[in-house]
Amino acid sequence: MLNITSIAIELLQKLLREKDSLHMTVTHVKLASEVDSQNLINTIENSTKDLDLLWAVSRPGIPITYLHVLYAFYQTLKAFALNKNISNKFNIEFLLRLTCEDQIAEALKIAGLSKKTKSFCLYSISSNSMALKTLFSRLTSLFKELTVNSPSCCYGNNLLMELKIGSEELASTNYQSSTLSPELKSILTRMSLLNIRK
Repeated sequence: MLNITSIAIELLQKLLREKDSLHMTVTHVKLASEVDSQNLINTIENSTKDLDLLWAVSRPGIPITYLHVLYAFYQTLKAFALNKNISNKFNIEFLLRLTCEDQIAEALKIAGLSKKTKSFCLYSISSNSMALKTLFSRLTSLFKELTVNSPSCCYGNNLLMELKIGSEELASTNYQSSTLSPELKSILTRMSLLNIRK
């Protein structure tokens, strides 16, 4: 059994100091047939028990950019490192951060994990380059026809609509001295507010 807190502290330190030694992926996965989302999560959980890997899944279209995922990983690792996590499971805590929700049921609903699925985004972070390859090898043997696509299929603007981020909010985060888009700034602001509510 992995000690999530110690792994989170190690990965957080690497993220802050040795980012190049970290393996963070966003992968779009298609299955040959629909599976129950809970069965999918249980299968991935069982397949990663002995791997030095932290992961989460959602339906495609939740993250708006790769940076959104990076910051969700950062905030989740930090929450575990500081013992400020809402959930004891890394994948659930990550979804809370990714969806900017403080209620687990609402985060799962937005992430699309309350029904059957044939396509999902797998988010993983590890300091071991072989961990993700091992995971995909195991998943391929379990799900048979598994297709890995470009991560760009994962990104969309679904979350902006789900969170009701309107033009007024976007206008307030649209200043020229920033390299981040107003959409990403709004998401990051809401994500940071979870730390205050905890």
